[in-house]
Amino acid sequence: MRIIIEGHKYLAASVKDILHGIDALENVEGYVVLNYVGYFYNTQLHDCVFILPKVLLEDIDGKEMVFGKYKPEDIIHLDKNTQLTQKEKDFIYEFSVWIYRTIDVFRTDRNNQTDIVYHKKIIQIGKGSRRLSNTFLDILLSLIQFNKNNRNFFSSS
Repeated sequence: MRIIIEGHKYLAASVKDILHGIDALENVEGYVVLNYVGYFYNTQLHDCVFILPKVLLEDIDGKEMVFGKYKPEDIIHLDKNTQLTQKEKDFIYEFSVWIYRTIDVFRTDRNNQTDIVYHKKIIQIGKGSRRLSNTFLDILLSLIQFNKNNRNFFSSS
């Protein structure tokens, strides 16, 4: 999982591979700022990238910090970050899933006639039929829900 914070100025060269697949514009100073919240699947990294809201940023002595002590650049590779406490990592994972589910509910609500959610579906060909692919997170959340709903279905020997 990769984490980007909305509204933070990232050096374009340092996030070029992470932002592959979305239209992130670099300014003349060499920075990229994403002004939206969401997620996407990076096909080069084979991983999800979450763009979390700027409410996680605090101004500490004129610098933007996450949890008041980490530079946003330091938490991009969440799985490899050893500075974050387990509680902070858990919060980011849970917050990412919350954002994902909120977007998914908003996107699938038939009463919403808006295009503020940009959703790109990937068509896959397999065994003579076409099917829409799901992200890894879709599949994982479905399995967790199936497990909760069917606890007595499986038994261990």
